[in-house]
Formats: sequence, C-alpha cells, structure tokens
Amino acid sequence: MISHENKIIFIHIPKCAGSSIEYYFGTKPFNWKIPNYKNLTGWCPKRKIHLHHATAKQLLELDLIDEKIWKEYTKFTIVRNPWARAVSDYLWMLKDTGIHDSFKKFILKEGKFKHILNDSENMNYRGDHLIPQLDFISINNKIVIDNILKFENIKNEYPLFLKKVGLTTKPLPHDKKGKKFFSHYSHFYTNDERALIRQNYASDIKLFNYHYNDKRNELNYLEQIKINIYKHFLKLI
Repeated sequence: MISHENKIIFIHIPKCAGSSIEYYFGTKPFNWKIPNYKNLTGWCPKRKIHLHHATAKQLLELDLIDEKIWKEYTKFTIVRNPWARAVSDYLWMLKDTGIHDSFKKFILKEGKFKHILNDSENMNYRGDHLIPQLDFISINNKIVIDNILKFENIKNEYPLFLKKVGLTTKPLPHDKKGKKFFSHYSHFYTNDERALIRQNYASDIKLFNYHYNDKRNELNYLEQIKINIYKHFLKLI
C-alpha cells in the first residue's frame, strides 16, 4: 500500500493489522478483485499478485514503485508472532474461502487448501499469506524498510511512529476483530503443528525474537476436549 499524500509505503504482511492501517490512510475499503495502481491495492492480472500484499522486492522488481519514490518515502511494516499469526490466518481462511480442512493441512499447503495456496496464477491465490515475514521486507537477505512495528505492542508503537513521521495521532481502527473460541493461540496447537511453524518461520522467530508461550497446561480437561472438538468440527463444516 502506498499513500502519496503522506509519503508512506506500508508493506502489508497478512494478519498483522494491515487492514486497520489501510483504513487509517484512507486506502480501504477497496475491491480486491480490481487493481488500484495509485494506492497499490487489489489483484494485478498482469503481474499475478495481490498488490496490497506485495513484498518490497516485488514492488521494485515489477516496477510498481520507482527508485526515487522508494528512497524518498518512509517505509514501514508490522510483524507478529508466527504461531499466533498462523492460527489467525487459518481461521480467517476458513471463513473467507469456505474451504475446510485441518490446521496442519493449511500449514503444509496440502489437502483441500492445496490449490488456493499454491496456484499463484489464480486471482483466488492465498499462498502469499504463508510467506515468511522476513521475505516481505528484505531483498537478498537485507532488510530494506525503515520501521518495523510489533503487532503485540501496536497500541504503543503506532502512535510513536505517527509522531515520528509527523502524522496525526489517533486510535488505530481494529478491523476484522472476531470472537475467539480460545483465549490463547497455544491452546490451538499440537506439538507437531508447533514444530512445523518453528521450522517454516525460523528466520522470523530469530530475527524478531519471538517465542512460543505455551499456556496449554492452564486448560482443564473439559476445555481441552472442547477445543479438540472445535478443531475437528472446522474440518467438516
């Protein structure tokens, strides 16, 4: 997303409060099926990417932003704990696509999710949601943006960022906030699923200093059964 009025480039990593940022800068709502080359939102049929989820490398190499603007504008992103992000993305994907399969199949891009997470030529492609966060903001393993905020501390960090770049400070709108069946992301994980996320997002975990905070032992037996039934139900509906 780009705001020429504010000279801001926002690298929107999926499920990291990006929609709220787009609302703040007035680039949302938008029709994701129609490309908007001014604000860089929507599906680009020529380049076969969702412009609002373009990586820094794509923005430059696909001539979506020229070097002069890239150097002149302030560039920022928001990152998130990979374990929390994956659960949030999975639950969003179930609702958005109507596809239902296990969380593990989602992580592995297999089963009923195989086509939508692998066919990057298709407008309905959602595999960009599973790209490591580092890949969004780096070129040749070098970070190329100016500011990295953390989702977990966004209420404090975002106003400070706005003040830093001389923009009006106001509460960040919270888009897509839904009711959760569980109170902590770790309640959703098996040990195998936990290990898969660690493997797939090792670079994010190391660079952004994230940890798996296991709170499963705080659940009582009946609560764990309820979550297991819920996960099984998600595969079937």
